[in-house]
Amino acid sequence: MNQPVSAMPVWHGMLTPILTVLEDDKVWRRRDLVDAVCNHLGLTADQRSEVLPSGQLRADNRIGWALSGLVRADLVSKPARATFQITQAGHDVVVKYPHGLDDKTLKALPAYQAYVPAASAVAEVASTDLLPAASPFEQIESGVASLHADVASELLRKLRGQDPYCIRADGARRAGRDGLRRHRAACAADRRLW
Repeated sequence: MNQPVSAMPVWHGMLTPILTVLEDDKVWRRRDLVDAVCNHLGLTADQRSEVLPSGQLRADNRIGWALSGLVRADLVSKPARATFQITQAGHDVVVKYPHGLDDKTLKALPAYQAYVPAASAVAEVASTDLLPAASPFEQIESGVASLHADVASELLRKLRGQDPYCIRADGARRAGRDGLRRHRAACAADRRLW
C-alpha cells in the first residue's frame, strides 16, 4: 500500500509552469488550469491519479499550494471563485526569472511579505527554516498556525472591502435565526438611508 513519493515537482516546482500556462492572459477555471499545468509538465496518467493519505490528488494539492503562494504574491489574481489570471507583476516575474521561480524568491517578494500578517511573519520564517528537522507534530502545528494566519488575512481583506454601515458590533452578538434576520433588516435599512 505504501507507494513511493511521486517524481512530479513539489509545490514550488509548480510555480513557473503555472505562470507559463497563465501567460495567455485568459481567465482560467481551476480544473482547466490544473489539467493544463499537468499537460505542460507531461505528467502521466499514473502521476495524475496519485492520491495523498487525505484522499486528495497529489497534483491538485501541489498546484493548489503553488496557486496560493502566487495569489499571496499578487502574481496571479482571482477574478471570481475558482478562477485565476496572471497579473502584470506575474508577467514581470516571468521575464525577470527566465530559469524559474523558487519558493525563496517568491517569499522574498514585497507583495508576498505584505500579505503575511506581522504576528505570523516570524512564525512563518521559523517554520520554513526548521521544517525538515521538525517533528511531524511540530509540522502540523506550524501548518495550523499558517492556515489561521491565512484565514485572518483573508477575513481582514474582505472586511475592509465591506460597506462600513453593514458591519455592526451588536449584530455579531445576536444569536439564532431571528437575530440574523434582524441584523440583515437593519443592514438593508442602513443602505436605504444612504
